[in-house]
Amino acid sequence: MRKNIYASALFLLLAILVGSNAAYSQALNPGAQTLKGIGVLGEDVSAEAVMDRLKKSELVTNTIQELKSAGIKVLTDQQLSSAPGKPTLVISVNTLKHAGDVYSYTVSLSLDQKVFLERNPAMMIESPTWFVLATGACLPEELNASVKAYVKNLLQQFIKDYKSANAGAK
Repeated sequence: MRKNIYASALFLLLAILVGSNAAYSQALNPGAQTLKGIGVLGEDVSAEAVMDRLKKSELVTNTIQELKSAGIKVLTDQQLSSAPGKPTLVISVNTLKHAGDVYSYTVSLSLDQKVFLERNPAMMIESPTWFVLATGACLPEELNASVKAYVKNLLQQFIKDYKSANAGAK
């Protein structure tokens, strides 16, 4: 009887060590839990801004090119639909044209992912897990260049943070 208790205790201890070793290994290897790529989405811009030559498609295309140049994998829509968490870099530009033909605008980038609530793991929601915002003002003829410059600057912050968080990724 005592032999069975010792054998059971030894088996239990071994199981605990193997389980904690896997968790310890993941803690030492952050690449095990990093992103393997991201999707890119541009939110619609106002019709007024489009008339002043601001194009969502150009913002998305430039962003994709910058990400790829930085070595970050950009997922296709099909790849994104099956990627864990569906990580999507969202480009949002909000503009307001004031009297006197001056635009004020906000530009934001957010990495949106599906996350689980700790208090209710069955509940999954989409939430920004990284976010930056900038504001500016310009004349209509400067809108396209100004917004593109802001997006590029914010994207550089994202690339730096992405590489830092995913340093162990393969």
